[in-house]
Amino acid sequence: MCEGVEKILKGRTSNSIYQSTSNNLSLLLRNASLSDDIAFRFDDANWDKYPLTADKFAEWLHLHPKETDVINLMLDYETFGVHKKEDTGIFEFLKALPNSVLVNDNFIFSTPSVVLNQYSVKDVYDVPSTISWEDGAGSNGVWF
Repeated sequence: MCEGVEKILKGRTSNSIYQSTSNNLSLLLRNASLSDDIAFRFDDANWDKYPLTADKFAEWLHLHPKETDVINLMLDYETFGVHKKEDTGIFEFLKALPNSVLVNDNFIFSTPSVVLNQYSVKDVYDVPSTISWEDGAGSNGVWF
């Protein structure tokens, strides 16, 4: 699992399976935009998409082309209960999300191993240096 960084993707989607350049390691990339909609913007009353409901989020997922292999939502555990407290409605959102997503028969939930066995690598993802989602640039600057 790896961060989907725009400057490395160069216009490609994070919603495919990639391969590293140095070995045959398959990579699943985090869909940063959708993941961050939950992790950072969910309870932001100034966000133009506020409030984020399970149905609204599912609609965004359903807008992806039918040939999309995977949409990886990767969030820190501490998002739920630490950064997003119960009173934000995050737990109700999570409870409703599976049903909202699964109303579209083209969508399923899968583990990484199932995805890697079901879909093939589409391209190489060349990451020449360490990257991190921890800062906006997707670099590793916050770790120095």
